[in-house]
Order: sequence, then structure tokens, then C-alpha cells
Amino acid sequence: MEILQTLRTHISSNQDLLIPNIEIFSSILDNTEQQLIKLLESQNNLLHEDQYIAQCIDLEGLDGCGKSTLAIELHHQLNLRGQKSRLLSTPPNQLVPFRPYFDSRPESIRRAFYNLGNIIVSLELKSQPDIITILDRYWPSTIAYQLAKANENDPINISWPKYLVQPASIVYIYLDEEERCRRIAQRSIPVTLEEKQLAAQEAFRHRLDFIYRNHIPSSHLHAIDGNALTSVTADKILNLLSK
Repeated sequence: MEILQTLRTHISSNQDLLIPNIEIFSSILDNTEQQLIKLLESQNNLLHEDQYIAQCIDLEGLDGCGKSTLAIELHHQLNLRGQKSRLLSTPPNQLVPFRPYFDSRPESIRRAFYNLGNIIVSLELKSQPDIITILDRYWPSTIAYQLAKANENDPINISWPKYLVQPASIVYIYLDEEERCRRIAQRSIPVTLEEKQLAAQEAFRHRLDFIYRNHIPSSHLHAIDGNALTSVTADKILNLLSK
């Protein structure tokens, strides 16, 4: 598939850049391709029009809005309610070591890397259909950032990729900018390039917010105020989704 080929071409033509653990990354590409081929063969080589809807709560929002902390709290509250759940995130764990390298590459390569993460998570979402998955970011983040960086005069017309499983619910967390920056400053991990861009460019933040709210193709997208206590926000989400 095109995403995998884009990444293969990149690593084969840029070996002088000393891509870390290139053999491991190549094996991830091969394994993902094999799983996709197996999936297509089981579907008679056709991507179904009626996509698989996973029992999944996908948490979306700008960097620093509290998605990871909220995911842990949702997992905790679901377990207290006697509902089995698990945590997943994009990029998935096996891709995290490669993130610094790909974050420094051109936009087309960066987005291919993040879409690889979406594919890996999509395949995983089918593996335990009876468990609620709480997902820290997914394809909506990839496409929202891609569109926000494009020409703002270009029309926006997107649909959910047929090769990706859809989550049953998408929750967009929004936050006051002052609080968002405060939370980022308290983290122990380095600030990413996109986080610096978000803090410096108000118009970019507003465009991202607009895309999340208005253009992510889902009839089950909920915008939730993340300024409250995490436990309160989690309880609000679970009560909303149980209706």
C-alpha cells in the first residue's frame, strides 16, 4: 500500500542519515503489510463499504489538552463500573523510538509515519472486540494537522479511510490556551515542534480547533470542555456515551 511504500522508499534512499534501528523499522513495515494482505484476503481483496466499528473511545485534541491523563482515568472508571477496557495510543509503542527521527523529516514523510501508526492500531482494534479500547489519538489527529498546515483557502472534503477501523465514539477535548500551556510546561518530556507551533501561532490553533469540530467525518463526535478536574471530565464522558 502507498503509505508503506512511501516509508520503504524513504529509508532505502536515505540510509546515509543513520536512521536508528532501521532493521527493526523495516520488519515493522513487513509485518504490517503481511497483516493487511491477510485481512484483504479474508475480505476477498475488497475493502468493505460498511466499515468495522470498534468498541472504542478515541480521545482527540490539541497537544497538552490532557488526553493521556484522561485516558488513564477513563480506564480506571470503566474498571470500577465492571467494564473491561484497555489503553492504546498512536503512535503505538513499537513506533515511539522512531518518532524523533520522523518528526524532523518533510511533512509528507512525517504524515506517512503517523499513518503507519494508525494502520497498526486499526489492526489491533479488531483483536479484542469485546473490550472497550480507550485510544489516545488516532487518524483524526493526523488529518487535522495535515489540513491545518495546508492552504486555508483549499476546500475541505474528507472521508474516513476505508483501510482503517472506525471508533464508536470520538471525544474532542478543548482547553483554555493558558491552561494548555501550563500543562505542557509541567511535563517532563521535551516540547515537540508542533507544540511550539501551537503556542506561537494563534491562527493555526483556531484552524485546528475548527477542523476538529466541523470536518472530522463522524456522526459520534462530542466536544468536551477539558478544563474541569480529570475525574469529573471522565465521568461526564462516560455518562454522555451511555445515553
